[in-house]
Amino acid sequence: MENKRKRVKIVNEIIREINNRSRGFLGHGGNSDFIFIRDRKLFYHSAYNEAKGFKAHICLFVASNIRPLRLLTGGTMQALVRDFCEYIKGNDDANGENGYGGLYCPHWGYDPEDMKAIRAKATELGYLKAKEVSNG
Repeated sequence: MENKRKRVKIVNEIIREINNRSRGFLGHGGNSDFIFIRDRKLFYHSAYNEAKGFKAHICLFVASNIRPLRLLTGGTMQALVRDFCEYIKGNDDANGENGYGGLYCPHWGYDPEDMKAIRAKATELGYLKAKEVSNG
């Protein structure tokens, strides 16, 4: 369980980095989304859902072929959150496992420098392995 808590901390730092750049995915109104453990289960706190009056805490233990209910983000970000869950559960190669390329996805609409900074942060934290990418 302690290893999972460390991994949650790593993922939450990456989420903050994503939220603090370009389009501000994975957050809303200056607040970042985050993942937490409650009753030995992973939950996702959505700042957007909270601000819009929807359920803000979403349990992430769902079948891999079902989208998390009430997570009001697009498919790319939902796949990334699934990757984060797999990483927290112990998969060191989870990035991109759920489609869209994970943190290497070129379709976020983020500035290329911001994507480099997000990837650098994820690599520094041990989530990503060092890798050269030619596109944004």
